Amino acid sequence: MPTELNSIATEALTRRPDLQTLDVRVERGIARVTINHQPINLMDVTLLGELDQLVDWLATQGDRVRVVIFQSAVPDFFLAHLDLDLIQATIGDPDPDAALESFQGLVTRYHQLDQVTIAKVEGRVGGGGSELLLNLDLRFAVRDRAVFNQFETGLGILPAGSGSQHLPRLLGRGRALEVILGHDDVDADIAERYGWVNRAFDAASIDAFVDRLASRIASQPLWLLAAAKRAADALVPSFQHGLELEREASRSAFAAPESQALIADFLARGGQTVSGERRLAELLGELSASDR
Repeated sequence: MPTELNSIATEALTRRPDLQTLDVRVERGIARVTINHQPINLMDVTLLGELDQLVDWLATQGDRVRVVIFQSAVPDFFLAHLDLDLIQATIGDPDPDAALESFQGLVTRYHQLDQVTIAKVEGRVGGGGSELLLNLDLRFAVRDRAVFNQFETGLGILPAGSGSQHLPRLLGRGRALEVILGHDDVDADIAERYGWVNRAFDAASIDAFVDRLASRIASQPLWLLAAAKRAADALVPSFQHGLELEREASRSAFAAPESQALIADFLARGGQTVSGERRLAELLGELSASDR
């Protein structure tokens, strides 16, 4: 390839994608991705599309990017759940497998990246946002600010983005069922104790720790990082079969008429608004207590 064309191709490969909800900055092998999709970082069509573009771009970067750090610019929210309009559309679809496979595929691609992915959780994360988080390699949380909630069963559906597979492996079966079926808020200290996150930190100390860890990891070649990740994944049996079972269970849940009614009630009571999402567990409790 002529030198000029080779230079153009290299520039196109390294150029960061033009994104509106994700700010991406790269320095010394570390990409810092700041999620900024007001007001709650809802995983709607826009954010999902940009997460798809981002993972495609990261997969092309080779040694230029060895570590990816995810954080949020939205106060009180790290990453909210899937847009309920998308979930309602899936419930009404006679064959929801395509939508389920699409979301499972998106979050799994983050898990399969050669780069080491790190989440710095400060604010709420729930539902599909939690499932993307579970597919990242390392998770750290800020005490008194990070809140976790796998809330789907409160709406009559199931985690359908690999949550049913990752949570039992990280937390153990009993704690995973507590989280999935109880759909209650979990703070940073309990998340650390259960294994949902690696560690919990005070706000004043998390940045220094994550930066030091990221720099140490980024000093190693990408092939070595990828090899370490693949070796660790060898401990996980039949993951694809587990995703198939998850889709099958979700298909049955989506077909239940109660699911649509629960989601409509959730939205009517303030779900998917800032005030409603800040009291997510309480709001889900109201749904459970209401007469049907």
